[in-house]
Amino acid sequence: MTVREKLREKGTGIAVAASMILLAVIIAGYYLWPSSSKTAYKRAFLSDDDGQTYYVGSIYDLPPIDHSGKTANVAMVYNDGHQNFVAFLQRFKPDARKKLQDILDANKDQPQTVIGEMGAVILAGGMEIKLPGPQNKWVPSSMLGSLHVHGPDGSTDITAVEP
Repeated sequence: MTVREKLREKGTGIAVAASMILLAVIIAGYYLWPSSSKTAYKRAFLSDDDGQTYYVGSIYDLPPIDHSGKTANVAMVYNDGHQNFVAFLQRFKPDARKKLQDILDANKDQPQTVIGEMGAVILAGGMEIKLPGPQNKWVPSSMLGSLHVHGPDGSTDITAVEP
């Protein structure tokens, strides 16, 4: 019996069609189902106490933001092999923040469209950075290359931590 004759049988044809539909659903689910790696890019560490502590917030909360009456900024968290710590803080300059907020407000259904714009704003000098602590001042993010990030114990063998 040939394959064509076998497929003409009622039960075999239905089984093949059902398995093809199931395969299509599995493939569609794989590509459309939200994964943890996709949601990782929607979160950020934030600090409302100048880098002493941090919490997980949304990347779409454009810093500086109000958090329970305090000003919160993005906290860049690293690990030195023993503990996590805030290496430096980031915030948008007021004009850059307004531009990004306008884009975010115009694209509420697709907030991820603002992520590409964030990169352009940062490259254009729209972001500032500072080391934790009230004695440190905000400087343009272009100075990040001159910032020497090290652990609380002075170690330079550190790795960035994702929220």
